[in-house]
Amino acid sequence: MEQESSINPDIEPTEKFGRDVEIHAFFIRHGEKEPSATTGETDLTDKGRLESRAFGQRLELRTAIKPYTSDTARTTETARLITEASPTEKKMQLQIKGELGFQYSQNFIGEVRRKQQAAGEDKADEVVTDWFLSFEDKNPDMGTFSPIETAAMIARRIDIYSRMADRLNSGSNVDLVNISHDFPIAAFLKEILVRDIDGKSVKGFSSIAEIGGPIGYNDGFEVLIHNDQVGQKQISLNLRGETCQLDQARFNELVEFARTREKEEI
Repeated sequence: MEQESSINPDIEPTEKFGRDVEIHAFFIRHGEKEPSATTGETDLTDKGRLESRAFGQRLELRTAIKPYTSDTARTTETARLITEASPTEKKMQLQIKGELGFQYSQNFIGEVRRKQQAAGEDKADEVVTDWFLSFEDKNPDMGTFSPIETAAMIARRIDIYSRMADRLNSGSNVDLVNISHDFPIAAFLKEILVRDIDGKSVKGFSSIAEIGGPIGYNDGFEVLIHNDQVGQKQISLNLRGETCQLDQARFNELVEFARTREKEEI
């Protein structure tokens, strides 16, 4: 895979950068997983590998494709398989990004498993997702990020891509595949999603069921960042076949929250 530089060097428009640019940023949960017999972590199942390749095959032909992922085996393999299967020839080097991860404690995982068992197989994922999101700006425990902290990390990554669009060669049309986990994706959507329901703009949701259920394997959303021919930017979100808007004010708040945390950690 090629290094991340000069994504589209052959185009020489009047304005060299940031004009007529499209970034398709996919934020997707990893493929189906199972416990690893050797590493103690979780790997993709055969079905997970098959569905990850199928996801890549469904992508459109672009100028380039670049994968980003959290630091787990299941996310990195999902990212690799999607990128390899994509019809786009220019495949750029995979990068691990902390914003795509989810910080949690073993106590948190134990509580998730208890709630899943109590809810039963059909409702388990819905119950635990709504339970996690109910903490809002509070931490479930000392070792686990709050939903707001988790959403802010995804917002920060999208903000980086929005700025990236201004630096890409004019005429570029790229896929950025971000492989993450169900809780970060759900947390972000709850904070920024704006849907049109019966002619009214509805922000967020009370239960994950309102947007079609929990984030399944190889499931998520796409953010389209479009700079037109004069560099004016538009950002929209596609969720399960529906075009939605982002709550821009809330998005900006999350980005600023993430930046503040970054400065504090330096």
